[in-house]
Amino acid sequence: MPPIDAMFSFQALPLAVTKESGPRLGRMVVNTSYSLDTPTFIAPTSRGTVPHLSHDTLRTHTPIKGVYVALEDFVEKNPGHIPVYTTPCTLRQFTSLPQSQFTVFAPRRAPPIAAPAPNSDDSISILTSVGFRHLKWADYTNAIRKLKPEIAVSMVDIPHNKPGKNRVPKMAARTELWLKELLGRNEDWVSGGGEAAGTSSGGRTPIFAPILPVDAEEQRLYLEFMEEKKDQISGLAVYDCKVFQQQISSEGIPKGLDDLPKLSLDSPKSPLEILEQIEAGIDLFNLHLVGDATDAGIALDFYFPSVDVGVHREEDASGEKRALGMDMWSGKFATDVAPFSYGLGGGERREEGQCTCYACAKHHRAYVQHLLMAKEMTAWVLLQIHNYTIINKFFTAVRNSISNGTYEQDKETFRASYAEKLPEKTGEGPRVRGYQFKSDANAKKRNLLAFKPGLSGVVAGGDKLAALEDAETPEKELDADELEEKGLAQRISEL
Repeated sequence: MPPIDAMFSFQALPLAVTKESGPRLGRMVVNTSYSLDTPTFIAPTSRGTVPHLSHDTLRTHTPIKGVYVALEDFVEKNPGHIPVYTTPCTLRQFTSLPQSQFTVFAPRRAPPIAAPAPNSDDSISILTSVGFRHLKWADYTNAIRKLKPEIAVSMVDIPHNKPGKNRVPKMAARTELWLKELLGRNEDWVSGGGEAAGTSSGGRTPIFAPILPVDAEEQRLYLEFMEEKKDQISGLAVYDCKVFQQQISSEGIPKGLDDLPKLSLDSPKSPLEILEQIEAGIDLFNLHLVGDATDAGIALDFYFPSVDVGVHREEDASGEKRALGMDMWSGKFATDVAPFSYGLGGGERREEGQCTCYACAKHHRAYVQHLLMAKEMTAWVLLQIHNYTIINKFFTAVRNSISNGTYEQDKETFRASYAEKLPEKTGEGPRVRGYQFKSDANAKKRNLLAFKPGLSGVVAGGDKLAALEDAETPEKELDADELEEKGLAQRISEL
């Protein structure tokens, strides 16, 4: 039988200062074609596409080497006629993903939207583009075999509410059963002479086993099972890094699992949270931080551990911590023809260098600010290119720091230099789709109305078509101010 190393390998690299736990360096090889130095990141997708990036832009202008794809993005009403199940092609072919990126396949988005329906012994509750549905374990397993992702995450039973003492044993039992069955089928697919899920040339599909977000003692039997099946498991998927760090501190995670790579599905919301998860031993991140910043119109502008010596900014003069990014909706950038950032993440002096991403090399702040005000989608494309470049340089600098043995000192320098959170969003981002969040009663609308009160005087929330049909033609004698009062145009300051 082809060894699992034929499709996946991970090796922890020796450090200048050896520790039993904490940040580490590694080299991950996926499908023999993709080599990654860790810690590093992969990009989340929506229906197989990285938001704001066409596939040619993804391939040509970003450092992204892997993407996270959730099956629930493709599930529709009629289970028997779902295209992703019935179309005779792989996941890469179905999504037209370039060969330059590998795929990590999982049942749900990470972090998932809470689904009110409970999980069952053979299915989990998911949120699709057509509402809440149940995804059967057998359907997910068959999808792995058919779609042939480079890495697959085993199904996990995590309720949307905090589990009680009677629910936790059921979580562990179901998750262990699903993992056991998947590992068994993974072996059968190869021994039966068929193609492996992750390759067209044979070999087992690399499987990442979930670590439940509960105390290690409450999932002890499940953890012992994973240690027993270690040779069939390629990595661990972590859903709560704080709980995972507690599990490590209490020595609840078996030592036999230490050398497996760890994928964080507990998406950090700031660079400091990334550093904390790296300290917990995370090697690979499914990173939503970049997309969230892009949607908010923020150009990331930070470097680890700090900006180059000698570079001064307004924040330095005031004694405040530097912002992690620039809100490009701000009017102060309307005439600013500088690139998003200089050097490797910050600074205001051109002699220090310039960000080499496509957005900074070809465009400037004023142009992107104009695009945002015009609601032109190119703005978010350029921001996404830039932001992924900055986060890639951040991870490169972190790896160098770990290699040099200065990680702890550099982390404190970064903490003292930069704000803890990204700047607040001030503009309107791209429209949010219904399957991207769970609506709550009386909650504030995520999307602004596409049509606002105009000449007809229709109130907000009125019928758009009726408003257009009933609109009155303004009198030609009215001047510009009177037309604005009647709603013909908006002042720039109100946008």
